[in-house]
Amino acid sequence: MRLFLDTSFDFEWAKRGWEQVSAHWSRTGELIVCDMPKSCDFILITLTECREGYSETTDKLCKLFRNSPSRDRTFVFDTYDCPAGVFPGIYSCLRAYLFSSIRHRTGCYMKTLNEFVDYRDPELSKPEFLFSFQGNYTSRVRKHLFSFKFCRSDILIEKSDRSIGMGDMKRFADTIWRSKFVLCPRGVGMSSHRLFETMQSGRVPVIISDHWVPCCYIDWDKISLRVRERDIGRLPEICHANEDRWVQMGREARRTWVEWFSEAGLAKLIKSSLTEIARTRRFSERVYQLQSPFRLAANSGRLVAARSASKAMRWLNC
Repeated sequence: MRLFLDTSFDFEWAKRGWEQVSAHWSRTGELIVCDMPKSCDFILITLTECREGYSETTDKLCKLFRNSPSRDRTFVFDTYDCPAGVFPGIYSCLRAYLFSSIRHRTGCYMKTLNEFVDYRDPELSKPEFLFSFQGNYTSRVRKHLFSFKFCRSDILIEKSDRSIGMGDMKRFADTIWRSKFVLCPRGVGMSSHRLFETMQSGRVPVIISDHWVPCCYIDWDKISLRVRERDIGRLPEICHANEDRWVQMGREARRTWVEWFSEAGLAKLIKSSLTEIARTRRFSERVYQLQSPFRLAANSGRLVAARSASKAMRWLNC
């Protein structure tokens, strides 16, 4: 597949990051990044951290999709916390009620932010914690988690400061290695970097996010535990019941991360996602853009607007 990677909407640090990531794709042979959009199979617009802000960039992209002759082969790679799913493409945090299997796929983030995260074989590490979590109050789910007092010495729940330095990043990575299971509650968005850092480290993620949509290419039951937000109090029981298979799950989680979410693995994720969306989409993007104001309204959280958006999106078979 020939791909034009459009990073023009992102800050310079994000552009450099995508350059580093795309340099790995030639090793897999899945994607060929080319310089001319007209000669490519697909165009992928990255929305990692937009220079003009997310809402302003969304407005510009709406006009682009409305007027561009290339709109049916143009997609986004969107890692923002609260997207509306206006455009076809790959999202890390799109809410379940806005997700369309016809136009969207769930992905990951551009790359690991914590440079200290690395793989340690689960069986050789001998972790001391059944499960752990280090984080801040960025959602009601996390606040609920911090309110529990788990009466076991092999559980670590620790609140971190908002200002995180290099020493904290190293300590976060070390805590993951010392744990069999790592809690991955949703943050501001439906997903979190911790999910992919846990997989990268060869540990078992415990996903606590009711409205997160899992990536469809992966058997998540083999590599993770999914716990409902209301069942946080049962975490010790749930993790203990799966403790005898954590080594196998951790190794499979690492293998899955390498295949789909590593810098080289992203090529496979992007190719699979864009190819399937292009194949299953029933209408031209010109038709789907009619739902843009409804999606934006639904994402604002207003109940009446959300109901209207739901009816409109069902009518468009999204």
